[in-house]
Amino acid sequence: MTEDDKGYIFYEVKFRKNPLSSERVDKEIAQVNGCGLDCYRYGFISRSGFAQELYDRDDLILISLEQMYK
Repeated sequence: MTEDDKGYIFYEVKFRKNPLSSERVDKEIAQVNGCGLDCYRYGFISRSGFAQELYDRDDLILISLEQMYK
């Protein structure tokens, strides 16, 4: 988790064989919100990439494993 002038950004790392789905992202966000954390963005780091529709969401930061090692 990081904090900037707008608030908190939550990060989650997923090391799975399949791309991260919208359903999984929404479950993770619901879990964070259920804990009372007030985040305005959510970052996900994925070994296997992301479902295409996730790239259209402004509330997400998507980082592939390849990007981690540039």
